[in-house]
Amino acid sequence: LVIGFMGDARKARGFQFLPKIINILKKNKHRFNYIIQFSKISEDLIDTKKELINLSKKDKNIYILEKYCDYKEFRDILKKIDIMPIIHSAKEINKITSGTMYSCVSNEIATVIPKGTNFMNDIMKYKSYEKAKNIEDFAKKIVKISKKYKFYLRNVKLNSEILKKILKNDPLRK
Repeated sequence: LVIGFMGDARKARGFQFLPKIINILKKNKHRFNYIIQFSKISEDLIDTKKELINLSKKDKNIYILEKYCDYKEFRDILKKIDIMPIIHSAKEINKITSGTMYSCVSNEIATVIPKGTNFMNDIMKYKSYEKAKNIEDFAKKIVKISKKYKFYLRNVKLNSEILKKILKNDPLRK
């Protein structure tokens, strides 16, 4: 299975936690492929970027794409991802929303989200996600989803249908 991260590399999005999650999964002998795509990176995350590059040099299953992706490229990458940890804070997601969560549901990607997240409760009626309380728990929940992946995939497909119906009737779209 492919674990993904896409978008701007920002602390608010939990980019700095990616190496730790990968290392926990590797330490516990869980084999995954990883796609990490980002374009903008703040100065305070350069060390994280270097750590991810070093990890990718040692592990051919870690693919890093540091560039801006247009809509088509972004969608093509999303099609390759099976599980996406959304490492924002629940407070931020509930207040500001999460485009990543929308992208994951519409592209049928199982997610691990922060405990306390209630954004999209009206759409995510079926269990296509797990909630994590800390970084170690994010890794555990990724493993949990991977062991019952077909269950989570079936449910995210159902949630995706709910989202499509809502968007189809959106007054702005009409």
